[in-house]
Amino acid sequence: MELEYKEHPILKPPSDEEQLWMIENDTEAYLQSIQLHNDRIEASIIDPVYHSFVLPQQFKVREMLWKDVIDEVWVLGGNRSGKSRSAAWMVMQALLENPNTEIICWAQNEDASVERQQPYLWEMMPQEFKKKQKDDVAKINYSKATGFTGNKFILPNGSVCYFKFYTQFQNDDSVIEGAKLGAPIRDCKFINIGTWCDEYLGDETLLKRLRSRCGDFDAKILVTFTPLRGYTPTVGSMLDGAKTVEALPASLLDGELMPYVQEPSGRDNMAIVYYHSERNPFSNWKRLARNHANASVEEIKKVLYGYPTKSLTAMFNTFDQVAHIYDPEEENYDFADGTWTNYQVIDPAGKKSWACAWFGVNQNGDVRQWAEWPDRNTYGEWAVEGKATVRSDDSVTWKKGVAAEDCGGMSLSALKIEWTKVEHRIPIYERIIDIRFAHSPKQTVDDGERTLQDELFDMGINTVPSFGATEDVGIPKIQEWFSYDNKQPFHKFTNSPKFRISKDCGNSIFSDMNYCQNGKKDEALKDFIDLQRYAATHEEGYGISFVAHGSVGFKRDNMGY
Repeated sequence: MELEYKEHPILKPPSDEEQLWMIENDTEAYLQSIQLHNDRIEASIIDPVYHSFVLPQQFKVREMLWKDVIDEVWVLGGNRSGKSRSAAWMVMQALLENPNTEIICWAQNEDASVERQQPYLWEMMPQEFKKKQKDDVAKINYSKATGFTGNKFILPNGSVCYFKFYTQFQNDDSVIEGAKLGAPIRDCKFINIGTWCDEYLGDETLLKRLRSRCGDFDAKILVTFTPLRGYTPTVGSMLDGAKTVEALPASLLDGELMPYVQEPSGRDNMAIVYYHSERNPFSNWKRLARNHANASVEEIKKVLYGYPTKSLTAMFNTFDQVAHIYDPEEENYDFADGTWTNYQVIDPAGKKSWACAWFGVNQNGDVRQWAEWPDRNTYGEWAVEGKATVRSDDSVTWKKGVAAEDCGGMSLSALKIEWTKVEHRIPIYERIIDIRFAHSPKQTVDDGERTLQDELFDMGINTVPSFGATEDVGIPKIQEWFSYDNKQPFHKFTNSPKFRISKDCGNSIFSDMNYCQNGKKDEALKDFIDLQRYAATHEEGYGISFVAHGSVGFKRDNMGY
């Protein structure tokens, strides 16, 4: 018997006073205490699926997955936060406790699966199953070099775990055809998991197929990744407009509250859980903290708290989801009550969809973007990641998304109807249009003498040309709008930026988080940035301003209503 307690980050020995009392009064009890302590630690190493120490973050994911209304949980984790290991633990528990379960575990490619994902499942495998099986059903054969034979294993209870790769699906999307994932029983002893996607950064094509395959047995989907690439389209699809329902203080950010649990906007059946590196007692947090002592706030949030605030090379490096996005249900601004002067900004296009945004300015100079068109919730993404455009600095260029494609070619009368729906009787003081299009001949007329601005006027839509400031002038103006003391916690009254955006403006938010000027004039993200640029440089560079309704020259454009 060892005569001292093994060190462990969670399991602590009795205090010095308690140990001294046992030595003096009950030596046998003291020795038994050491034995039980050390045996517990050893068991957690040898047989972690049954005896590991379950962390609070892991309990939180389990709590979310157990809810009947939740079908999918995304886990965003910092470095060494324990997200992949805990996911493997839950997958193995589901396979063991729910007979005849089928689960697919996804990784980027076979190398990533063999080197990073499969070892976690082998670690969680019960010791008795690691011995050669004589069972007619079970097939478990693993080596460190090649992983599981055939990239799958079968447990004695008939449960099967498959390992597949995103590259497989990209080459042949039929690799999951016919699969019915999860457990074919009603009363599962453990969470009914159907698939685990690790480090998934593609679009939602695969996830949509998996949701269908998990539907037959009402199985859950678990997605885990470390968002090292920042605010990618995949991340954005979940985080745009997400509501924080639980938050925890970040010691490396002077106690600033970081999201712990979020509810994605418009996705009531999904949840987001953040794994903070500092809350994993096995992470060597002291070393991680030292390594990132001089890192930027954005880098710390992303790498240690799993919370991306922007793309790595985004132009607006102060953009933050908490500080720069507001929830209209919580901050109930009335843009029709006379305390705001409202502007519409219009960026016309040829066959592509026009882009529009609406802004309000109060007498304090606060600017709120309260609407966009086409909006992300209704029409989908304006921009998506382009093909084979990743540069050495890991930034990307962008191409037109479904909103830019599907809303193109609309008539002026149809556009007017759409804008009227957005405004809903909110008075518009001025409509600003891209100066390049304002004075250009209308493409649908032959005489070439009437401009697009003239055509809009005939429709009852009065516009004024934008100032025409270039990006090297306009981008700094937007950056000024975004600026606040980001070294201090955000407070909407005492430490807030001049410019905030409604969470319903998903395409604008995504553009602000990712725009990096890679694609020059052809970059799809540029369109919604241009709208903000025209607003910020209006009135000869001073920007849109508040005008009292009683002032001389107040020019409400009621657009026919």
